[in-house]
Amino acid sequence: MSKNQPPLPKADFLSVWPGLPGLWCHGSIRALAVALFFSNLLVVAILATFVWPELLRMGPKAVVCFSVAVFWAVFSIPQIRAQLQRRKDLRSNGNLKHLFRVAQTEYLRGNWFQAESLLTQLLDVYTDDVDARLLLATLLRRIGRFEASAKQLDYVEQAPGGHRWRLEIEGERRLLASPAATGLTKSAAIEAA
Repeated sequence: MSKNQPPLPKADFLSVWPGLPGLWCHGSIRALAVALFFSNLLVVAILATFVWPELLRMGPKAVVCFSVAVFWAVFSIPQIRAQLQRRKDLRSNGNLKHLFRVAQTEYLRGNWFQAESLLTQLLDVYTDDVDARLLLATLLRRIGRFEASAKQLDYVEQAPGGHRWRLEIEGERRLLASPAATGLTKSAAIEAA
């Protein structure tokens, strides 16, 4: 990997096993069920084929092996394709950090619309960018879109790496709940209308 390319996600190899990326990265119960079902199906196929070939006749054995292949294709191929697309997006958009810095500059200048547009563009390419999502939540709070801000904070809390921003998330939630901040923003919104 060259120096100007952003690092790739570290869990690339997980995409080969159905359900494992969702389980590993997000702790999804559905992904756990998919991974366990595939594991059990694979164990039955291995046992019936190599360990106890007399366990199943040829017809049921073929059905089990075919089921393993179909299950893998249905659940793993989309995961692998999504992972490859993310890689392609990251490489072709090597300026993601630059885009974030520009959005941050626009935010600090008070150019809310431009900052929101840049952050939305960034999150369209890389949805798991916790830093961009937290900045978007702050921006949405500042312009009075409190529900949207709370949803972004919920996403940041659940995202991998979101725990690093626990204090900032708590601070944003306090500001969202603060009557003074809410009243100030609402009065500014009324003046603008």
